[in-house]
Amino acid sequence: MTKIYHVMGSDIPHHNHTVLQFFAQQLRDKVPATAMAKFFVVGDGIAQKYPQLNIEEFTDKRHVSKALIRTAKEEPEVHFYLHGQFNFSIWLAVLFHRLPVERLTWHIWGADLYEDSQRLIYKLAYPLRRFVQKKFKHVVGTQGDINAFACLNPDAKRTLVYFPTKMDRTFQPSTREKNEVLTILLGNSGDHSNRHQEALAQIKAKLGENVRIIVPMGYPSHNEEYIAQVKTTAQKLFPIKSGKSAVEIIEQKMTFSDYLAMLTQCDLGYFIFHRQQGIGTICLLTQLNIPAVLHPKNTFTEDMKLNKVPFLYIDDVSHDSIVKVQEKLIALDKETIAFFDPYFIRTWPPVLGEILAK
Repeated sequence: MTKIYHVMGSDIPHHNHTVLQFFAQQLRDKVPATAMAKFFVVGDGIAQKYPQLNIEEFTDKRHVSKALIRTAKEEPEVHFYLHGQFNFSIWLAVLFHRLPVERLTWHIWGADLYEDSQRLIYKLAYPLRRFVQKKFKHVVGTQGDINAFACLNPDAKRTLVYFPTKMDRTFQPSTREKNEVLTILLGNSGDHSNRHQEALAQIKAKLGENVRIIVPMGYPSHNEEYIAQVKTTAQKLFPIKSGKSAVEIIEQKMTFSDYLAMLTQCDLGYFIFHRQQGIGTICLLTQLNIPAVLHPKNTFTEDMKLNKVPFLYIDDVSHDSIVKVQEKLIALDKETIAFFDPYFIRTWPPVLGEILAK
């Protein structure tokens, strides 16, 4: 009988905990025990937080990849479900046939598919990673991601499955007065993929200087050099006036409740990622009827269109268009959005059941 072992092969605490919490609290009663027989997770102190789950922890990427190879040999009935794939040791194990692709399902998270980084180490790794990805027989992810993967590997089976985005559907923001100036959330993290400097220039060109821009950069850690670069650009484009800066850069990590409270202050989300990214923030903004600006290269635009969620492309941004999209969001029936909590749950049991039936 087939068993599914879930693999979180990199120490990405926020995403890993979101997935584990989803399995422990929402999915456990909706799928057979064999669909979530075990979890291999890189991290520390995780198992004690989820006593309902059978979790084996690993100190680093290399150790978990060794465990996968050993398990693949010793337990031929196991199918591995890779939640995101940022572990190069696992790519190599697939390349050298130490992990059979017939027993792998890869859930694309975004950055693990797209080649967006300018860092030399990633540029060197991309061709090899791409070669391995062509070997996969089954991938799951957003509609945009699996369509993008089809261009790379048209023969692989592709299934629509949505990441269990953390939301609070009961949240009701306190009524507030209309902002004196347009308040914009720029990016969803301090990662270079947000293209903060380019976005700041676009905002000034399209919406002027009379704006307030909130830039959350508390993640990832050890990012001081890039934060300093963004600060310098912000000061040049939006000089301090009357002792106040139009750009507020948040360098601390935020709790979910604090992040949600910050979003309620905004009138617009501005995201020019050239790939799928920031779905959680986009979901929260949509729930709050706050328009999002997205880049055409962000493949999640396909899912937005599929679910009839209005948004803005960069070229469409204006004060008038923001108001019009907000009106459409207010009128939108959000119970029809497949990537919203709790509706994304529906995409999980069928794919896990199909794997078990092999």
